[in-house]
Amino acid sequence: MRTGWLSAGVLVACGLSTVAYAADMPAKPIYKAAPMVATAPWSGIYVGGQIGYAWSKGGYTVNQTTLASEAFNFNPNSFIGGGHLGIQHQWGHFVLGIEGTYSGINLDQTQPSSLIVSERHLTTNGIATVVAKAGYAWDQWLVYGKGGWADLKVSTHTFTPATSNSSDTSGWVSGYTLGAGFDYMVLRNVILGADFNYYRASTDRSTNFSNGLPVTFSGINENVYAVTARASYLFGIP
Repeated sequence: MRTGWLSAGVLVACGLSTVAYAADMPAKPIYKAAPMVATAPWSGIYVGGQIGYAWSKGGYTVNQTTLASEAFNFNPNSFIGGGHLGIQHQWGHFVLGIEGTYSGINLDQTQPSSLIVSERHLTTNGIATVVAKAGYAWDQWLVYGKGGWADLKVSTHTFTPATSNSSDTSGWVSGYTLGAGFDYMVLRNVILGADFNYYRASTDRSTNFSNGLPVTFSGINENVYAVTARASYLFGIP
């Protein structure tokens, strides 16, 4: 009987010591997935709009058979507004991308002729661009430069009240654009910014007056400067 009680006591002691040892063991750590952090927040496709103020310096020379050549200069100003679509990718602090824009504008001015009583017009009412962008990003800021192809819709018009003779030319003129700006990421997908752009295009055109006399507009050139505010939505890459 004593042997039985002794054995039971040994078993109880062993059990209590096992429980005590388990209680002293350190708790098993619980691992959680680390939160995902955007390592390239400026990467993605973006779309938005721009609005601002533009001014220009342009001109051409009118050559016609019945009169001497005459040069004209124009410097109108206008509001400018339109939309943009682009794609860009971020490597560390550096951001590279491509952007396309279209802007409506109304740069229009009339100059009188000094040779006869007549009017000469130069009008630019549309600008389209495709540019490459390169920028530097930190925190919520991005500064960038850009440059590429530009297409300006340029029209010329002449009118002589005494004879009611007139001539018109209109079309897109290819050139180039340069610009710079900055963006600020207000929210993860909302970007506000501003930029400055310079557009340049030139061409020559030949046509006829309404009375059939030939006329040439040589050295048609348009230099447009624009400051715009921008707002974009960025479809970022997860």
